[in-house]
Amino acid sequence: MANLKTSFVIKSFFGRIPATSKIEADEASLKKEYEEFLAFGESDDLKKINELEKEVNSPEFKKRLEAIKADTFEKTKEYKKLQAYNVLLKNKLIKKYLKNKERGSIDEADKIRNDDLYKRYEDLHAYVNSDEFLAIKAEKEDKERYKQSDEYKLQQEYNEMLARDDVKKYFSLLKSNKFDEFKNWEMTFFDDFNSSQLDTDKWITNYYWGKALLDDGYSLATDKHFNSDGKNIEIKNSICKIITREEKAEGKTWHPRIGFFPKQFSYTSGLISTGESFRQKHGRFQAKVKLNQANPVTHAFWMVSEKMLPEIDIFKTDVKNRISMTNFWSDGNKSKLSKLKAGKFVHDFYIFTLEWTEKSLVWKINDVVVREESQGIPNEPMYMIFSSGLQVEPHAASLPTAMEIDWVRCYKKK
Repeated sequence: MANLKTSFVIKSFFGRIPATSKIEADEASLKKEYEEFLAFGESDDLKKINELEKEVNSPEFKKRLEAIKADTFEKTKEYKKLQAYNVLLKNKLIKKYLKNKERGSIDEADKIRNDDLYKRYEDLHAYVNSDEFLAIKAEKEDKERYKQSDEYKLQQEYNEMLARDDVKKYFSLLKSNKFDEFKNWEMTFFDDFNSSQLDTDKWITNYYWGKALLDDGYSLATDKHFNSDGKNIEIKNSICKIITREEKAEGKTWHPRIGFFPKQFSYTSGLISTGESFRQKHGRFQAKVKLNQANPVTHAFWMVSEKMLPEIDIFKTDVKNRISMTNFWSDGNKSKLSKLKAGKFVHDFYIFTLEWTEKSLVWKINDVVVREESQGIPNEPMYMIFSSGLQVEPHAASLPTAMEIDWVRCYKKK
């Protein structure tokens, strides 16, 4: 029985289901954004940013930058020469020398006696007034001199790159959970039916055991139709159709008590199965499907393993014009939900999804949770089957009809 939460979901389902086209458009937009995100992650720009980050945050870089800022004029040999010059300017003999020199009456005796002192003054005087000295002094006294350094330029380049909109967006997304769907899941199976024929590397057109044991198709004892081994499968415009029609056919029928026996059928239909190519335990299984006619044709997207049980019906229409979502796990044990009118899903595509974990089964239609189940969770790999057919005699005007499949996708947790 459905729990209270599931009952509420069903009651409010049709009032809030998003359009299939919107879901796919949003998914395509998000996928494009994710691809751009990944592309930037491999870009030369990001490599450059990472290199610059490593450089400008390294202890060695910081030491070099501090050394540049600390390399002031006071720590140069030029400053020492200026200090020596200033000391000489206070010397009595130099003061007298300069005064007499200004008057033009230098005492030659004093000059000879203190020639080394005077010569030292003249040399320092000439140097501290030279263009070379003044340039060094101006450079070293410039408080923003480090801006001319390679280190400063690297730091600026790094800051400018971080300020770019595309870079800020990348690092913002890197910290977010926006792409968790892509990061946490990997695709394990995909078919969009773009080929003109069914991909036989992915699909067989009979029940798995008929193919494995008989190399032939069969129908079940309750079926009014014969599964025609692909003759009722049509691919056109990237859509796979399973067609049910009125048509005479002879084939095998399986009855659990008497086995296989020949039978005449008035109707044909078909199925596609991944029984030989793909099986998976746990994950996400989904398909975009359109039901052109529900009642009385039974359309189904279901999963089984080596035996007929366990079985999961991701969806199945029935003769009461309902869609059921059923989990069968042993004889007499099943959990079934059939509250959605199948007629609601006719003539438009919907995305049917099953998310299967160790602890639960979650059914969704167009990303809206329809049902959750925690009983009888399968614990073995299962394969997918899409089938259409008849369990009762159809109305004269109800055939031919088809179930259309746009694409099938499966994912597993990374």
